Amino acid sequence: MTVITHFRTGHPVDVERGIIYRKYIRKGLVPLAMTLNNSGYAVVPVGPKGGTTSVTVHRLVWEAANGVSVPTGQEIDHRNGIKADNRLSNLQLVTRAENASLAFGMARAKKEVARLCFRERLEIIKTEHLKTEWEWGEELDVSPWTVFLVRQYADVALTDKSEAQWYFKQRPDAKVSRRTH
Repeated sequence: MTVITHFRTGHPVDVERGIIYRKYIRKGLVPLAMTLNNSGYAVVPVGPKGGTTSVTVHRLVWEAANGVSVPTGQEIDHRNGIKADNRLSNLQLVTRAENASLAFGMARAKKEVARLCFRERLEIIKTEHLKTEWEWGEELDVSPWTVFLVRQYADVALTDKSEAQWYFKQRPDAKVSRRTH
């Protein structure tokens, strides 16, 4: 566990696991409660008492690890496309144009994954060492990136649960609540 204090907010940040902790700690590290905003990103409340603002967790994690604010014209991208996965190893600094291009490719791949039936997804996973992403892509008329996603996130691909729900079930230490408005 690598905990770094965020330079601007003062909150301890576990960059390996993507968790933000309370600033004033009496009984060890206590994670801040994360919520998912309307865009599906995990956010936490930060700011002085009496007036808080919600800040995206991926931005705080990247800034804590790098010691600087995200440069103007740059954005933080989730490499695997799962907006709730805020580990530093899953974050990369990209331009706005690169982020839009990556998001378009990821959105297309997610639609293609949803189009595959359970049996096809299971066969893709079971034949990881027998067939390449390109071979499966040609056979099923999907992109190789889609096949990669199915293999990389087999647990998600074989369930009907949303990615965020699945991801947070794997992380019992992360507190999450869904916005009601």
